[in-house]
Amino acid sequence: MCLSKRKFQCMKKVNPINIKLPYGSMISTSFTGTIVFSPYFYLTDVLCFPQFSFNLIFVPKLTKNVSCKLFFDDAKCLIHAKLSQEMLK
Repeated sequence: MCLSKRKFQCMKKVNPINIKLPYGSMISTSFTGTIVFSPYFYLTDVLCFPQFSFNLIFVPKLTKNVSCKLFFDDAKCLIHAKLSQEMLK
């Protein structure tokens, strides 16, 4: 999920998708698209929710689709390619 339309390289209209937030309210979107971080690292089928407060990544989908490993510490998350162990930017 991404809150900024400017982050998307391309977008398409889809049937409305509703998400129930933890505090009970619902938000809806009709847009999904691709966000490109580098030529080797991009996310597809990202939902655009401008009214949301955070950008979210579903880690299992990311690690499967991009074939990567994530390393977390108290300040950041590093993403490395599984095979080469190179950091993805």
